Amino acid sequence: MTWKRLEELQKDLYGEKSYVLLFTWKNIGTCYLGIGQSDQALKYFNDCITLLEELPLDDDKEAIKIKDKTEILSLK
Repeated sequence: MTWKRLEELQKDLYGEKSYVLLFTWKNIGTCYLGIGQSDQALKYFNDCITLLEELPLDDDKEAIKIKDKTEILSLK
């Protein structure tokens, strides 16, 4: 419940497509996995992947691109 409240607060403060939501969504997904609701967890992990793919990327920063690809693979 706390993570869901944090999600709403972050959306209000930073918008629907903010990078800060990645950490919240990943934590919510992990919580759902912990209680055996893998379908709900998958929804949040897919939201993370979608957001990572949609965020603008500074092409000059190879380390960030590698980190993002690693993060996406960990969510699949």
